[in-house]
Amino acid sequence: MRGSCRITTWQACSWKILARTNTTGSEQKGDVTVIPRCREFAGFVALTSIFVLLLSCRHTPRATSEDPACAGAKVPSPTSAAPDTTLNDMFNSYADQSTTQDWSGADGGRSIGLPDGRILWTYGDSFLGPVHADHTRPTDAKLVTNTFIVQDGNHLSTIFTHSTPPGAAIPVPGQDPHERWYWPGAGTVGNGAVEIILSQVRRGKAEEFGFIGEKQSLARLSLPDLRLISVTDLPSRVPRLNWGADILHDGDYTYIYGVQETDSGKNMHIARVRDASLAGAWEYFTGGGWSEAASDSKPVLKDVGAAYGVTKIGRFYTVIMVVPFDPEVYAYFSCTPTGPFTNKTLVYRTPESGKNGIYHRADLYTYNIDVHDQLGAPNKVVITYNVNGKNFFDTFKNASLYRPRYLDVTFNTP
Repeated sequence: MRGSCRITTWQACSWKILARTNTTGSEQKGDVTVIPRCREFAGFVALTSIFVLLLSCRHTPRATSEDPACAGAKVPSPTSAAPDTTLNDMFNSYADQSTTQDWSGADGGRSIGLPDGRILWTYGDSFLGPVHADHTRPTDAKLVTNTFIVQDGNHLSTIFTHSTPPGAAIPVPGQDPHERWYWPGAGTVGNGAVEIILSQVRRGKAEEFGFIGEKQSLARLSLPDLRLISVTDLPSRVPRLNWGADILHDGDYTYIYGVQETDSGKNMHIARVRDASLAGAWEYFTGGGWSEAASDSKPVLKDVGAAYGVTKIGRFYTVIMVVPFDPEVYAYFSCTPTGPFTNKTLVYRTPESGKNGIYHRADLYTYNIDVHDQLGAPNKVVITYNVNGKNFFDTFKNASLYRPRYLDVTFNTP
């Protein structure tokens, strides 16, 4: 027996602040402009005991793919899911002790394992410190459109542009950072450098969710000092199709996963390059083969989140994502990196969302899943998800709201 609860949903907006001289609570004073970024969320949160009950009631389906690598095998089933207290405590402690030079919260939270054992974490809209002892932010806290954190063991350090005021780790050259900026997607190490997919967006009207995507680029950073080498355009120019939801290395290829917005929802697309570098020639999955033309790319899985993780658990390629409009985290399984991804399985229900959540706030929601393979184990997956709300100024009242959450999920692999 498999099943899940369907949840009444609605939409809320987070807020992008473009300029500020003084803000107090929910009021705007002085030269302040905010525009909404609408995201999807649901108002239901299940307790851990309900999650465990659901797991115990669900049988383990068998793989449906005809690929002989896993034909007839049982797909992995989640046996536990719990916050990773070590990672949560480390990042929260760093953020709460932030100075004007440090990261104090953001969304995103993708990770890239570096050759020397360090981890590079990449974030979208990010607050730079400080944070007060009561977990509030100063009303003049700086918000930049991307930052990086370098993790070296238990030591964290922030990368951003040291200027007055401070700026993003990678700004769009020659552009007003309040009008045009980069958001980082997934990244990897290839050709002796860090490579990160960037989405260039510009300020838009409120009815356009506050921003409009323009194009995607590939940033290359030097090793080991992580200095920007170049930013070049990606070859794909398919309308409303953005690459960099995740990256998976498998055999001779690196697979790049993307999301295409349609009028009915978001769909997964897949591209690949030979070897590790994203600077090589891209091929696009057509549903039955590969094409050099990006316009030939066909959707693989419908109704995906804006960001999702792809990893390998046992013999199965696994997609982990938040279902649009719901706080439920699901996994899908396949015998190949290109799908079909089937056997939808409930993994976790995030406890922050809704009035019955741990914050008792009906307007809070969770979104965006990322998987961190370098932190996992054969049967354990480390994921992050983001928390936000529709009132921008709540992020000043409680700095802990707007930070990634770290979660350990253990799977049984028969």
